[in-house]
Amino acid sequence: MSDNIPPLGYKHLTDIQIMQCLTLAKNNWTVRAIADEVGCSKTTVGHVLTDYDYDTFTSRLKSTGRPHKTTDYEDRLIIQAAKANHHLPFRNITNIHGLPVSPKTTTCQCQEVDLISLYARSKPFLMAKHKKDRLEWALYYVDWIVED
Repeated sequence: MSDNIPPLGYKHLTDIQIMQCLTLAKNNWTVRAIADEVGCSKTTVGHVLTDYDYDTFTSRLKSTGRPHKTTDYEDRLIIQAAKANHHLPFRNITNIHGLPVSPKTTTCQCQEVDLISLYARSKPFLMAKHKKDRLEWALYYVDWIVED
């Protein structure tokens, strides 16, 4: 089936019909009565009523995903702690702000505002064995040329 051709029995409503549905719903008509008046199915009327806003005649944005566990205030606390302690990993930033959220929640909140955790990894020091092995390797290959 082509993307541009609607399925059999499918009907696109015009802007006038959509506004008619919204106006009748505003005047407390039932969905069945609106569907009979406009000449479409009850399901179509239901979709119009949930998808469009009467006052602005724009489609409502559908929320995707699970709602936030934290409030806007808690989000700001998380972001402030992350900005002030950007050198720490997220698991430590989670403990700083004292909210009962997981490090994953802190990570997601920071990603929404394009913050990343920038803590430096510690480089291990060379031990005596490492130094000895490097010296042996250098002395072994000291007389080699490119062709070798």
